[in-house]
Amino acid sequence: MNEDPPSLSAVPRAAAVAGVAFALLFGAALLMVRLSIPGSIVERGGWLADPAGNLRLATHLLAWGGIAFLWFIGVVRTHIGAREDRFLASVYFGSGVLFLAMCFVAAAGTQALLAAHAQYGERFFDSGTYTFGSRLTYELTNTYALRMAGVFMFSLATLCHRTGAMPRAIVWGTWLLLAELQRGTPGVLSATLASADGLTVASTLSNNHEADKLSAMSGSLSALAGAMTREAGHGVPERLILESSTGHSVTMGVSTASGDLVLTVVTNQSSLLGKLLWSCRSTADLVTAACRAQ
Repeated sequence: MNEDPPSLSAVPRAAAVAGVAFALLFGAALLMVRLSIPGSIVERGGWLADPAGNLRLATHLLAWGGIAFLWFIGVVRTHIGAREDRFLASVYFGSGVLFLAMCFVAAAGTQALLAAHAQYGERFFDSGTYTFGSRLTYELTNTYALRMAGVFMFSLATLCHRTGAMPRAIVWGTWLLLAELQRGTPGVLSATLASADGLTVASTLSNNHEADKLSAMSGSLSALAGAMTREAGHGVPERLILESSTGHSVTMGVSTASGDLVLTVVTNQSSLLGKLLWSCRSTADLVTAACRAQ
C-alpha cells in the first residue's frame, strides 16, 4: 500500500536550523561586503587593502553558509519532490546549486584579488589580471548569481503554492494586507513578510532583489534577537525596533501553523511609533487568522 508523502511539517528540524544558519551567515557576509566596498568592485579604490579583514571574513562566512544552504535545499527538495512534478523540484534544486556555485567562485576570485594586491600593491590596478578578476567577480555576483537567485525564488514559491506548503492565503492575501498596512499607516515606505530562514513570502517593494535582501537580513536579525533574549533569560522577543535619524524599521514575528514568519516594516521620520506598532501587530494577527482559516 502506498503511503502519503510526508508533509513539509515533517521536514527534519535540522533543515530549519540549516536555513536559519544560512540566513545568518549569508546576511552577515553581505553586510561586511557592503561596508568594505561602498561602490562597485570594478572601481579602483582602497577596498582591496581590506584593513579590517571584513572581506576575508565575509568569504569564510559564505563558505560555511553555503554548506547550510545545500543541506536546506536538499531536504526541502526531497519532501516537496515527493508531492510535486519533478521538473519544478529539479529547477529549484539546480538553480540553488548554480547560485551557490557562482557565489563560491566570486568569493574565491575576491580572495585571489586580495592576495595579488597584497603582493604587488598599487601596481596591481594597472594589470590585466586586476581587470579580468574584478570584472569576473562583479558579473558573477551582480548578473548571473542574481538571475539564478530569481529562478530559485520563483520555483520555490511555485512549489509552495502548488503543494500547499505555504497557505494560499499567505501567497495571495498577504500582499493585500501589506499594501493596506502601507496605505493606512503614515510614513510607511515598505512592508515585507518573509519566512524565518529569510525567503520572501510577500512584499510591497517593486524591486524583487531589494525585497530578497531585506528578507534575508530580517531573518538574520530575528534569529539574532531571539538568541540574545534567550541568553538574557527573557524568552522570545515580541519585536525588534531599529531607530535612525531618518525613520524606523520594525521586525515582528508572525506565528502560523506552517511555521514562523517575519514581518518587517520600514518607515520614514514622519511615522508615529505607537501607531506603527499597532498597525504591525494588527497585520500580523490578520495573517495568523488567514492561515488558521486555511
